[in-house]
Amino acid sequence: MSLDEHKKNVSFLIIGGGAWGLSLANTVSNTNSKVFLWDGDRKLLDSLKKNRRHPFFCTDIEIHENIEIVIELIECKYDAIFFVTPFQALEAVVQLMLDKRITADHYVCASKGIDINNLQLAHEIMKPLLLKAASFVQLSGPSFAYEVMQGLPTAVTVGYKGRNVTKFFKNYVHQSNFRTYLTEDYIGVEIGGALKNVIAIGVGIADGLELGANARVALIVRGLKEIRTFGLSRGAESTTFSGLSGLGDLVLTATDNQSRNRQLGLKIAEFNNVHKALESVGKLVEGYKTSQALDRSKEINSENYPIMHEIIEIVLHSRKPAEALARLLSRELRPE
Repeated sequence: MSLDEHKKNVSFLIIGGGAWGLSLANTVSNTNSKVFLWDGDRKLLDSLKKNRRHPFFCTDIEIHENIEIVIELIECKYDAIFFVTPFQALEAVVQLMLDKRITADHYVCASKGIDINNLQLAHEIMKPLLLKAASFVQLSGPSFAYEVMQGLPTAVTVGYKGRNVTKFFKNYVHQSNFRTYLTEDYIGVEIGGALKNVIAIGVGIADGLELGANARVALIVRGLKEIRTFGLSRGAESTTFSGLSGLGDLVLTATDNQSRNRQLGLKIAEFNNVHKALESVGKLVEGYKTSQALDRSKEINSENYPIMHEIIEIVLHSRKPAEALARLLSRELRPE
């Protein structure tokens, strides 16, 4: 399809044909926009193009008629590009966009994490794309893909820098069942979305050990304090972490069994072995990757980040959950 044909409609390019990418593609298609979906998995694209359904996810829901499956990426400018890949693939996808000369007015990252190799957040990884763009956007919040795909009510935070974001999201993304709340604290939105996955692993471990509801809530609340502390050190605003992309996303990910991060924690408690737990979950666990990035950064210490520190020790350095629990419970009295 030529660039002129693209410009007849507001156009989206969704990079990533997994559950979350397809859910977002279906969602923005409801605004009568033209949506193009691409993934690095050619077999998946062929299946989506032929059957108009995802082979593994929400197999009973047909892909919206406004979605076109793109087999080969070509030079083009879109109104918005959504990056919905595993976070550790983001740098490679950004380079692909540069190589193919694929551009947009709005670059939206819907993946959450910290790059293991360079310890960067999404806006830093995507910087080469943003030189001539209207905006960078980080979309985050309590939003399981399965429920979004079903059209169930969902609310997310849109952290942004740049111009024309409010108008664009109001006209082409925000809907009655997919509500978007805007903030200029994009760094806080990025950090909340990344670090809540680590805390969710810890809550899963605690629930797997049957430590009770009191312990679960304590981990969530004190874990949120650590996320806020980390965010403030990066220039984020404190209030962001009380919103959808902070507390909201953390509560959802830590307490609902649809969460892979929580599932990993439950399996660690069951097997007392991280590798067996990862094999049992069988899917990408972003919190595990973020733990690796935090460990490399050397920023997470037992004094300022005791919960995240112990979770990282369990996940990456073979500390037994019972030992980590004992260390947390033996900490000295301190102000809240």
